[in-house]
Amino acid sequence: MSYHTSKPENSLRRAQELQSINQSETALTILHETLSSRRHRTWSPTYEKIMITYIDLCLSLNRARDAKDGLHQYRNLSQSQAPGSLEIVIKYLIDQSEKKCREAKEESVSKEAVVAIPDPDAEEELTTEVGAEEEKKEEKKEEEVKTIEAGDRSNMMLLATMAADPSQKQRDSAVLLPRVKFLWEAYRAVLDILKSNSKLERLYHFTANRPSSFVPSTREGPSSRGCAIFLSSIWIT
Repeated sequence: MSYHTSKPENSLRRAQELQSINQSETALTILHETLSSRRHRTWSPTYEKIMITYIDLCLSLNRARDAKDGLHQYRNLSQSQAPGSLEIVIKYLIDQSEKKCREAKEESVSKEAVVAIPDPDAEEELTTEVGAEEEKKEEKKEEEVKTIEAGDRSNMMLLATMAADPSQKQRDSAVLLPRVKFLWEAYRAVLDILKSNSKLERLYHFTANRPSSFVPSTREGPSSRGCAIFLSSIWIT
C-alpha cells in the first residue's frame, strides 16, 4: 500500500505498529512519504504527532539526514499555518538529540569502568583479544583519517572535541561521536530553517545559544575550544 494517498492518521497508525515490531526502517519510510506528499497539505495536529514519531525513529536509527529532510518538509507545511507547532517540533528535536548525547557519554564512561577491571585468570587470552581488537580499531581509525583528509571538515571539528586519552578517545569514537554528529546536524538544520523566519526569531537565538550551554556539560577539558569551533562552523557554512 502506498502512503502517498493515505490519510495522515492511517500512516501514523501503521508506522507505530511497525515500530512496535522493530521495523523502524519501514515505519520511517511511511512517515517520510506522508510528510512529502502533496495530496494532504493542510496542517492538522496529526502531523505534529507524525513529526514527533518521525524524529524518534531518526534518533533510534541515527539518521541525521532524514531528520533534516523531514524537518524541512514540516517547515513547509506548518510555518504559515501552525508556527507554534513548528517550534514544539524543533525544541523536541534539539532536546532529544542532546539527551542521546548525554546517554552516549554515560555509556562511554561506563565502558571505561568495565575495561579497567580485567579477569586475572584470563589475562593472556584477554591480551590476545585486545591486541586483535586494537588492530581492527587502528584500521578503522586509518579509514577515518582518510575520510577527514578527503575533506570531511565536520568530522575534523568534532574530533577536536574528543578526549585526549587514547583509550577514552576510541570509546568516544565508537559510542559518542555518532550522537554528537547527529546533534551537530540538528543544530545546523534548525538554524538554517529559522534564519529567514521572523516569526520564530526568538527560537533562532535560543537554538544558537544551545551549544554554548550544552557542550561544556558533556566534555571536560577541551569543551570550550570544541564549542567555539562548532559555533564558528555554523556561521561560516
